[in-house]
Amino acid sequence: MKNNLTKIIFITIFISFIFLSNAFAQDFKVDVFDEKQADKSIDIYVTNTFPCPLTLKITFSNVKNLCDTKERTFLVSANTDKKMLFTVKQCDTKKSYSYNYNFKYYYGDLSLSKYDKDFQYTLPLYKTYTN
Repeated sequence: MKNNLTKIIFITIFISFIFLSNAFAQDFKVDVFDEKQADKSIDIYVTNTFPCPLTLKITFSNVKNLCDTKERTFLVSANTDKKMLFTVKQCDTKKSYSYNYNFKYYYGDLSLSKYDKDFQYTLPLYKTYTN
């Protein structure tokens, strides 16, 4: 009887922990989006809700009648809301245009060439003491 009660309490606490941890989890994301302008140009924006800077790479494909659509790399600051990255213009404004783009992001600044290789990182955990 006592063993069954212990199992029920353990299962209840475990299920409660799962629901509470999901309720307080933060949903970080990176969003790259475009806005068409009146002059037929296209502004590309980014939003970064991560608490760290990111290196962002944008690659265009299936481009028709757009100029300067080479791959681009940006450093995006932490907690950035709707930052304009660049503008793409039509080569000939009298013709239609089309495009697709993909993006990848990486934590931190990938362009850093100098860093301390001997730095010892610590995890954000409580220190434990032994006697």
